Amino acid sequence: RPTAFDGPGYCLMTRGGAAEADEASQELSGLSEEEKTLACARALTAALPSAKLDDPQQTDSEEVARDKIMAQVRLESSMYEVQKRFGENMMKTVIGAVKGDQGVPEC
Repeated sequence: RPTAFDGPGYCLMTRGGAAEADEASQELSGLSEEEKTLACARALTAALPSAKLDDPQQTDSEEVARDKIMAQVRLESSMYEVQKRFGENMMKTVIGAVKGDQGVPEC
């Protein structure tokens, strides 16, 4: 097995995680668990749309259906970004507290 990546055919190979993940983890590393929970709840609130999302109907025009689908895609994309930043367990905690399934964490 090779011990270094210095031969032809490799542009750049280095060890380590993605830079974005490192920045997000550094930002959250200095926060307490309560502060992380509050920040996650704020990020989730910011990701929510201002109006209820409707499912596309067969009677909708092509443009209206496209807009409805794109609004759903934007929401899912925002939720994924929050999950990637805070982790699945933190999101489950916050969403569970909102639904009433779990107790509200102390803040």
